Amino acid sequence: MRKFSLFDKVKFTEKETGDENVGCIIGFTTDEKDGCIIDIERGVRLEPEEHAYIVLIGDINQDNSYLEEFLETELCTPCCTSTFKDRLKLEQAELEEKLTKLNDFNQSEKANEIDPVQKSLLIIQAGAMYTYNECLKERLARL
Repeated sequence: MRKFSLFDKVKFTEKETGDENVGCIIGFTTDEKDGCIIDIERGVRLEPEEHAYIVLIGDINQDNSYLEEFLETELCTPCCTSTFKDRLKLEQAELEEKLTKLNDFNQSEKANEIDPVQKSLLIIQAGAMYTYNECLKERLARL
């Protein structure tokens, strides 16, 4: 799952100068397919599995604006633009992604190879995460 969405304002470090700057996500160069992150243009799986974004730097109406590609780990949400609702959305999305991965594991053959007590605890954990996720989704729906 992507950490950032289209038109999110993001903070990054300029690759050439090392200066901190902000930009706006205007596109993606990766997508998800069958749980893997792939390059949209070439259709191949990426290592490390990390989304890439096209960021507009500068005002689109100015001559000095330009586009640059950044990996997800090179970007963060500026503190000043992150609202409570944005943080809640991010928390819910991250939780849902973790819950999906845990459910996939719990249903896999590998889950049968671990200690039965650990397996039971993982199932209980998944239930608690499901409840927490539903609560976050309801809170978001009411905002």
